[in-house]
Amino acid sequence: AAQLFAQSKMVSGTVKDKNGLPIAGANVQEKGVTNSTLTNADGNFSIEVRMGTKIIIKMKGYKTQEVSVDDTNGLSNIILEKALKRLEYGIQAGINVSHDYHGKKLEKMSIGYTAGLYMDINLASCFSFETGLHYRLLSLKEENFKYKARADFHFMSISLYCKNSIRFKDDRLYLFYGLDFNLCLKSQLKEEYDGKTEERSDEFSQGVITPPIVCGLGYERKGKFGIKANVYLWYPDLMHELGDLGAYFVTLTYKF
Repeated sequence: AAQLFAQSKMVSGTVKDKNGLPIAGANVQEKGVTNSTLTNADGNFSIEVRMGTKIIIKMKGYKTQEVSVDDTNGLSNIILEKALKRLEYGIQAGINVSHDYHGKKLEKMSIGYTAGLYMDINLASCFSFETGLHYRLLSLKEENFKYKARADFHFMSISLYCKNSIRFKDDRLYLFYGLDFNLCLKSQLKEEYDGKTEERSDEFSQGVITPPIVCGLGYERKGKFGIKANVYLWYPDLMHELGDLGAYFVTLTYKF
């Protein structure tokens, strides 16, 4: 039995991903010893190993796999699954359309923008948690026959979102929901009435604004480029007479 175990043989195989594409440069090593080789451009390898042993296939970004060597001369396709990245970093930038739900004061829609850094903490293949630091400009306008007004709010915010994902191939579709904690850095109101212009920077209180509810849909192409569409909902009395505010965001994302 010891003689049979000590016998060696040449075995070959092919390493691929779950989409059937060959993985080049994967390390194929006999378990327990330093005997190893690499897969070629077509994902193929050949290695001489002991009978009854195992080979270990390793590749950065994929889960390590062990395969038993039997009495045949070849191995079927070895499929490697991608390893889940626990932490992913990215940047995002987008535009928002804002309006007053009740039309109490600022009735017309206006456009602002947002930009910042974000981080995904992946807890499972279908669930992750996002946080990040963003800068946001919220501009609101009102206009009638003689009166024009524009209020600008500059926020620095920290996001706290939960994400439920559906993954297919290397892409991801996800639903996200959570809160934004906003610090108002600057607020300014400009009014024009009957040919006169007045600007005030103390019209609205500055400081921490009650977090709005955030929900929306996102899509990532091969885990790099993505797009998010979401709605922010504020509640009354956050900004004195502004009433209930809503903002619709379209945001482009990129992960490093």
